[in-house]
Parts: sequence; structure tokens; C-alpha cells
Amino acid sequence: MTRAELLAIAKRGVLFSTQMVQALPPRGNKTRTMRAMKDVEQWACWKCGTLHDVEYDAEFGFLVCGCGGAVHDKDSGREIVPRHKVGDIVYVKETFDPILACKAEDICKENPYVHSYHYKADCAPEYLFCHKWRPSIFMPRAAARTFLRITGIKVQRPKELTVSEIEREGLVCNLKPFGSERLCPTCEAGKVWCAMRDKWISLWDSVQNKKELPVYGYDANPICWVYELESVVPDEG
Repeated sequence: MTRAELLAIAKRGVLFSTQMVQALPPRGNKTRTMRAMKDVEQWACWKCGTLHDVEYDAEFGFLVCGCGGAVHDKDSGREIVPRHKVGDIVYVKETFDPILACKAEDICKENPYVHSYHYKADCAPEYLFCHKWRPSIFMPRAAARTFLRITGIKVQRPKELTVSEIEREGLVCNLKPFGSERLCPTCEAGKVWCAMRDKWISLWDSVQNKKELPVYGYDANPICWVYELESVVPDEG
């Protein structure tokens, strides 16, 4: 599909920090993203009336409680469904500058698809001052250049991730594994796990609203949607 065709299909955007835009293929290894579920305190199970061990039922397309009952909103009665569905194509919303030319002439290379925007993820650190960056939440669909397909959906909490899952979130471990179990003699969890966990905690908390850290920060361990991703590269033309 061409970029124009992808724009017509991709009705929804997904916010990504600059670091995570840079971690997407082909530059990085990010193939999944987690989003904290909001307003969970307003939910309940139709069957048991409480909420525990929440999972996503792919067959029916909504959340289910550990007892097997459907999770619903207490006020509206509607089942809780993810924002995206498997097979959906979404576009990445990233920090951008909606100008036609860089303030420092001939410094920034033009994007091959959208010539009226520059993107923070592409800008060298020494030239960041050239632009008046706007938050990703304000990026219009017309500026979209990165498209992703949702290939899977599940429920998980930030503290449940394994080393491989943290790596798939776009983080890279610079420590060499100690043996086949990635363990070391002085650390029960393993040096590799400790290093990746610290990176993951820092990343997770950095993308949350500071005022909401008590509810959605790593220590709060909120229930999250996990979206498995694959890149969709526009055809030439």
C-alpha cells in the first residue's frame, strides 16, 4: 500500500516518545507497546461483582475476570474492549516541527515522504535547537510517516515483564549473560535482569504523567493493554 492508502486506513494514532520512535524497526527492536488501562476503579465483573486476574478474551474481544465473567463499566454496563483490534493499522504520533524549512539552512535532511515536517527522532542532538518542537499528541495525521499493524493483544502489568519482553519494548541490554540462565553468583535475579529492570522502570515512569505516577507508575503496577506490533512500510509512489 502507498502512504496515501495507509493514511486512509489508519484512523487512529498511537503516541510514542522520541526514544521509542527511534527503537522501532528498522532502527531498533521494538515490537510491542504497553498502555495502562484507565478508570479501572469503575469496572466490575458481571459474574462475581469484583475484579481479579483480568485477562483479554481474544474470541469475544473484551476483558474477562478470573472467574470467567465479562468485565464491564459500572455506569454504562458496556464490556471493556481495547482501543485497537488485531489487524488494525495505526500511525505513530511523534514529536514534530511543522515547518517547511529548517531554521539552520542545509542542516536537516528532508523526510522522503512528508516534506513539510521535521521529526525530533531524526534530528542530531547538536541541532535540536533549530526547531520549535511540538508534542506528539498534537501531530496531525497528515504528518504521519510510520505505520504499525496490531498483530496481538493481551493483558499484563509492568512488573511481570521478562528480559526478552523488556527487550521487545525497545530497550537494549549491554551486559553479557552469565551462563544459560543469565544469572550471576551474587544476584539471585541475575545481573542482566537487574540492569534491564532498571532501564524498564526508568522508561515506564518517564512516559507517565508525573501527577499520575502514584496510580500508573511502575510501583503502582497498573493493569495494561499490550499490543504486539509489526511495521508496515509504504510502497513507493
